[in-house]
Amino acid sequence: MFLTIFGFPHDKSTIEYIKNKGIKTVCWWLNDPFQFERSIKQASFYDYYFTNSKGSVHYYKKAGVKNVFYLPVGIYPPVHKKLENIEKKYDICFAGDWNPVRAEFLTLLSKEFHISIFGPWKKKVKNNKILAKNIVKNGFFSPQEMVKIFNESKIVLNIHSWFGKWNYGINPRVFEANGCGAFQIVDYKEEIEDIFEHKKEIIFYRNIEELKEALSFFLAHDRERVRIAENGYLKTIKYHTYEHRLKEMFYIIGVK
Repeated sequence: MFLTIFGFPHDKSTIEYIKNKGIKTVCWWLNDPFQFERSIKQASFYDYYFTNSKGSVHYYKKAGVKNVFYLPVGIYPPVHKKLENIEKKYDICFAGDWNPVRAEFLTLLSKEFHISIFGPWKKKVKNNKILAKNIVKNGFFSPQEMVKIFNESKIVLNIHSWFGKWNYGINPRVFEANGCGAFQIVDYKEEIEDIFEHKKEIIFYRNIEELKEALSFFLAHDRERVRIAENGYLKTIKYHTYEHRLKEMFYIIGVK
């Protein structure tokens, strides 16, 4: 079996060459739905195609792509984990890339809450004094640094870059934050509801008003926040590791 993540470096002739050797070709695409148009150009190259977005499967099949399956990502427990004796330094953290939707949300929230931002934001918000002063670490961070940030935060705020456009598709933060034992508030996606229970293992929001209400409540209620974080952590390490995902993938493909 030949497995590639995203498949960016491989053209059709390369995949055909591998297939002609009698090797099953597999691509795991992780940027749906926001890069679906890019993905659909290569999806038919492969024997099996996996996507992080359950809602996108229909559109692949409609375009004639066979053997396409929904498979979200997960955690790698040696990296994504709880850290001992860590002080909660940040009330609310956001760790990720800049985009206009995220910038708008964080600007509005920063007028009422203290938001700590981690990621390559400085150049993008140089004229936005509200956000500029909230950047704790500018630039990219390693997985290990991200884990430390999540462990040091009372609330991990997750804003999908496609918020307001599609209500399906899951980003890796959903699992990574929960795998660190962090309390997470995330914008609603259909697939998340199938994986984590709202108000028991994670908190959803559908608009800025719901988000503000949730942030205010859980900053003031430590016990509830800790309980939900622990439930989300236990669910994640039990069912949502990369080992679980690869076993599912290999079962679908028929590879032992």
